[in-house]
Amino acid sequence: MIIMRKEYYFTLKDFTYIAATVAILYIVAVITKLTIGAIPIPGMKTIIGAFFSTIVISIGLMWIRKLGTFTLIMLVYGIISGFIFPAIPFLSLIVIGGLAGDLTAKLLGAKIPNNIIYEDRIRVIFACGVCYFVISVVLFYAMIFLGYPTAILRNDIIFLISTVCFFLALLGSSIGVKIATELRRAGVI
Repeated sequence: MIIMRKEYYFTLKDFTYIAATVAILYIVAVITKLTIGAIPIPGMKTIIGAFFSTIVISIGLMWIRKLGTFTLIMLVYGIISGFIFPAIPFLSLIVIGGLAGDLTAKLLGAKIPNNIIYEDRIRVIFACGVCYFVISVVLFYAMIFLGYPTAILRNDIIFLISTVCFFLALLGSSIGVKIATELRRAGVI
C-alpha cells in the first residue's frame, strides 16, 4: 500500500496560494514598472523589480514551503506575461530563474528528508537572489540573441545589472521573510 504524504504533493490550497502570490506579484510589477519606466538608466526596471518582487515571492514561498513552488510561481508569471506583453515573447524564460531558485534551496537543504524546504529563511533569501541573477542574465542574453537594437547589451553591463539584482533581491527577500515570520506569528500563514 502506498501512503501519500501531503507534504510531497501540491494541493488545491497550495495552487490557490500560488495564484494569490502571482496576482499580488503582478500588482507590484505594474506599479513599479509604470513608476520606474520613465527613468532612462539601463536595467532600472529589472533592478527595482528584483527588490519589490522578491518581497512578495518570499512571502509566498514561506506560505507554501514546498519544493517546486518557486518554479510554479515563475512559470505562471512568465506565461501570463507572455500573453500580456506579446511583443516580448521571451518573458516566459523567467521560469529558468524559478528552477535556479528551487535548485539553490534544495542544495542548501540537501539533508532535509521531505519536500518542505522553504521553512528556513536563509534558503528563501538565497533562492530569491539566485533567481533574479539568473533571470536578468537570461533575459538580457535573450535580447542579444533576438537582435534587439540597444547599445547597453555588453557583457560587463549585463553582469553589473545582474549583480545589483542579486543583492537587491537578497534585501527584498529578507524583508519579505520578516513579514512572513510576523504573519506566521499572528496566525495568518
